[in-house]
Amino acid sequence: MTKVTEMPARIGRFHIESMLGRGAMGVVYKGHDEHIDRPVAIKLIRADLLDGEERESYFRRFRNEAKIAGRCVHANIVGLYDFSFHEGNPYLVMEY
Repeated sequence: MTKVTEMPARIGRFHIESMLGRGAMGVVYKGHDEHIDRPVAIKLIRADLLDGEERESYFRRFRNEAKIAGRCVHANIVGLYDFSFHEGNPYLVMEY
C-alpha cells in the first residue's frame, strides 16, 4: 500500500503533480488525467487506517462517501468522477 509520507508518481491512470492536503481519512493529490487531458483531485485513503482492526469500518465509510458524493450534482459541490483502488487502497477521483 502507498504510504502517506510518500507521494506516488501515479495513482491508477492518473499522473500525480502535487499534494493538495491531508485530512483525518486521506491525502488529496492534484493529478492529471492524460486520457482526457484534464486536471483532477484524487483522494487516497490513508494506508495506516487500512492496516488495523478497524479496516472494514474505514473502508465502509470511504465507500459511503463515494456513493453520497456520486449522487450529488450541484454547482457548489465538487463532482465525483471515479472510485477505484491503487495498490489495495481505495481512492476517489474528483473535479479539480
